[in-house]
Amino acid sequence: MATFRELMDAAHRADAAGETQDARRLLELAREAQRGAAPAPAQTTGAPVAGPWKKYQSQGATGSGPWEKYQRQQTGAPMEPSAYTAEDFKAAARRAAAAGDNATARRLIDRAKASEAARPAGPWEKYQGAGAGVTEVELPNGDIIEFPAGTSPEKMREVARRAHNGEFDARTEERSLVETIMDGAEKVGGALGYASQEAARGVTQMLGAPVDLVNASPMLANVLPGEQGFGSMSERPVGGSEWLWDTVSAPRDLVSVIMGGEPGDEAPENRTERIVGRTAQEIGAASVPVAGALGAAARTGVQGAREMAGPVGRFVESAAVAPRGFVAKEGAYAAGAGTGAGVARESVSDGDPTTTTRAEALADFGGALGGAGAVGLGSAARRAATDALGAMTGRGGSNVVRDAVAGELGNAAGAPLTSSGAADTSGLANALGGGGTVSEAVPGYRESAADVLQNPGLASLEYSRQSGANAGRYAARRQDNATAVSGAMEDAAPDATPGAFSSAAGQRRDEMIGDATAAVTDAQQRFDAAASNLQSTMSGETRGRTVRAALDEALGAARAVERDAWAAVGGEADVAPLAAEFRRIGDGLTSAQRETVRDTENLTRIPERLSTGAGDDENAQLIASVFGPDEAAEAAPVNLAEVTTLRSSLTDQVRAARTAGQPDRARILEQYVGAIDGFLQRSTPQQTSEALENARRVSFDLNERFTRPGDPVAEATRRVEGRPRLPDSEVAGRFIKSDQGQASNLDRLLSEAQGADDVRRALRDQILSDVQARGLLERPVQLRDYLGQYGHVFTRFPELRDELGTAAGLRQEVQGAQGTLDDVQRRLGTRNGSTVARYLSFGDERARDAMASVVNAREPDKAADELLSFVGDDAQAVDGARAAFWDLMEGSTRSRGETTRNLSGDQPWRPQALHRFIHAPKNRAVLERLYRDQPEQLQRIDQIAEALRTVDARTTSKAPNSSGTPQAISGNSVLPSTETLGAYGFAYRRGQVGLPFIGLRLVSTMARRAILRGRGQQFQELLDEALLNPEVAAMLLREHNPANVDAMSRWAKGWAGARAPVFADLLEGEPAEEEQTEDDAILEAIGR
Repeated sequence: MATFRELMDAAHRADAAGETQDARRLLELAREAQRGAAPAPAQTTGAPVAGPWKKYQSQGATGSGPWEKYQRQQTGAPMEPSAYTAEDFKAAARRAAAAGDNATARRLIDRAKASEAARPAGPWEKYQGAGAGVTEVELPNGDIIEFPAGTSPEKMREVARRAHNGEFDARTEERSLVETIMDGAEKVGGALGYASQEAARGVTQMLGAPVDLVNASPMLANVLPGEQGFGSMSERPVGGSEWLWDTVSAPRDLVSVIMGGEPGDEAPENRTERIVGRTAQEIGAASVPVAGALGAAARTGVQGAREMAGPVGRFVESAAVAPRGFVAKEGAYAAGAGTGAGVARESVSDGDPTTTTRAEALADFGGALGGAGAVGLGSAARRAATDALGAMTGRGGSNVVRDAVAGELGNAAGAPLTSSGAADTSGLANALGGGGTVSEAVPGYRESAADVLQNPGLASLEYSRQSGANAGRYAARRQDNATAVSGAMEDAAPDATPGAFSSAAGQRRDEMIGDATAAVTDAQQRFDAAASNLQSTMSGETRGRTVRAALDEALGAARAVERDAWAAVGGEADVAPLAAEFRRIGDGLTSAQRETVRDTENLTRIPERLSTGAGDDENAQLIASVFGPDEAAEAAPVNLAEVTTLRSSLTDQVRAARTAGQPDRARILEQYVGAIDGFLQRSTPQQTSEALENARRVSFDLNERFTRPGDPVAEATRRVEGRPRLPDSEVAGRFIKSDQGQASNLDRLLSEAQGADDVRRALRDQILSDVQARGLLERPVQLRDYLGQYGHVFTRFPELRDELGTAAGLRQEVQGAQGTLDDVQRRLGTRNGSTVARYLSFGDERARDAMASVVNAREPDKAADELLSFVGDDAQAVDGARAAFWDLMEGSTRSRGETTRNLSGDQPWRPQALHRFIHAPKNRAVLERLYRDQPEQLQRIDQIAEALRTVDARTTSKAPNSSGTPQAISGNSVLPSTETLGAYGFAYRRGQVGLPFIGLRLVSTMARRAILRGRGQQFQELLDEALLNPEVAAMLLREHNPANVDAMSRWAKGWAGARAPVFADLLEGEPAEEEQTEDDAILEAIGR
């Protein structure tokens, strides 16, 4: 238990250290001791500790539990947990952490803190006896002042100065160089550690600022007149800066304890460290909004940031457009604000870094503003000086000029505006960054920015400047580009001449006509050779006589056989019955019928005469009329030959009647023939009857063969009055009939003629005559039909059929060859013929017109295919056709005026016209056919045309109509005007100004004009360079984007958020002065 005297000594030391609060509390303890209520310092016993203690306490002699693993190994029985001090718990925690049991280590740390908290409240331990952590400082006069352990050197020096009127100088000992270096390194390390701690504190202050401001809001009433006395809502609100600092510093304290150090914050040792710490604190506080802005910028991008509204959006936009520059700017302003705040605070500080007076708060706020402002002014001055130097010297360029050129390009291109009204050229820069496609397709071609962007505004600006001060650069660029285009087109042009195709096609045409003519001649010769053996060599009469003679000969032979057959029918018979039958037949006839057969009465009366034996008809009639037929004298028998002969005659009459178309006459005469047949059947004996039957068969056969009505054999052999009834010229033709006619008559003829060669020759000649008469040799199709129709005939003449078939084939070949020749001549020989004929009609010298006829055909693709197929897609000929098309294309897509020629005399290509020409449907169809076997060449042409399609290929320019930007920054002459010099001279004579003022004013004016003039020239040069060089334009639009320049020119805001703690301090104010109390009297009593 501490005595009254010990407590008073401790209070004396606390007061000497400047710790008034601790001195008051020690005085209270001293009064309690004086009254007899002694405190219980260093209380170390109590109930067993809850938590992880049991895990590490001693479990007796058995050593069970994990305590033995971490406690200090001592002899004897282990102590109870209540007997251990905070240092014991810290040692156990270190051992637990070394074992990897971090959770238990943290709990043991908490127990160590609890053990320390169990000691007597108040400052007793801090200020108890000199051996208990007291630092003694000897003054120059020999006095010794005791300070509690942990008191900073600065605090001790300050107390000593106040005690000895500022004449105190701490004595230093002699040190070695190594000790000095180590001591300096230690101080630097300590300063860096303190700076990092304060930077982290700044982060927690910024994060806890919203809670701190809300917590301090009641103190706003303190600004009202009078003593309001409002305080904050809570001493340490959850989520506030102090609560956050305790939370984030807990792991640091844990590590410090584990490593054997002391937990708690590092304290600054001098004013410099406090200023550095304040700067670090400001930087740490500013890093919170800066990091937030960078995170938001990373999520949204530049465009998303620009779409955000309000100050937050502008802040995020600044972070998005240039993250590094944004961080550097915010860091610089935060460092400036922190440094200014630290310096200003130290200038009014009361020496106690743990408290903040109103003066310190105001100085902190004002110093931060001054420091940030100084950084802004310094940065602006540096940029202005650098820009002015570059403008005057022409070296390094001017950011003002670059910004102006970027703005001019953005305005001309119609770049979108941000919410602040600045043009955003990032899209233009990205488009330019990709480069153009013309240079890839056309080597040596240099695109302008307007060509790459395809922007009419830039194109208009470029066109307006082509007659300016740098017109030569534009003209040279046009000349170079035109040369590059001509070179690329020449590389893609065909190598052959336009007439190459006409020559090849004409040669091919002549070859085709010659081949067709030769084919006709050859076929005609072979046909003529075959047809010469197929000509008729006999007349019709000769053929008929030959056939008739053969038939007459056969008929005569047949009749001889017939006579012999009838001659074999011998004997005699009474013909009276036959005569009677004839009379009966005659009596039965009508008068008309009798007239029909009256010319045959000489035949029909023969039986009557033979039966009566009368010499003439009158005697027979007389006898019959006197005695009657039955009573007539019996006539003598008659030879049957008379009867058979009569029969033959009547039979002839019957055949003749049928042939003449007299059926009644034939029928009447057949009655007589039938009567004779009946008579012969009844009258002949048995042996005669067989001969008769044979004779009949012979006669029938003869009649069938030679006397049938309408039969060509009968017609050929029939005679009238001794003359052939059928002319000779018609005989042979009666036997050559189609299969639908009497084709078998030919067989009868050949049978009767017994295949006589002369008859076959006559018949063959008849066939040839018929073929010739019909003109079938000239008509092969009809000739083949003829061979089919007369198939039976040609079975008898197979060799003739083959000859005629061969002739038909040869004739067809002749006709085919002639048709081919006619077609070739028609298609290739006249202008109205094929595409080839029309093309060839123009001649080599008009190849362009010839190709135009192909392009303008109804179906250009088919016309082109016909041309190239005609020459067999010969490579040289096709290349000639391409050359003709190229000639046509040049005439339609190249300039023609005299004023458009370039320096080399060539007419430049017109890209838009070229693109339209090769993509016109009719031209495209021909072009694709021409390059069907070289698609890569067509692709090359398309690439050139597509690349050049949108470039500005104008060869003329106009007077510029530029904006006022260059005039605004160019200024006038550098030298002052005569009027200005005169005005200054007049003012000097009147004593209004002095020579130094005039000199300074003139120098400043000339410098300003020099700067403006340099900027104007640089603007003109840089603008033209950007228009002509897309890379330069892209760089300007990207690095000097007006929207980015606007965003980066805004005042830094991150450092402003760190003002919340200062604002709270201002609201809290300073505590009111207290009246002298008993404590003060006690302090005075102990020798203050």
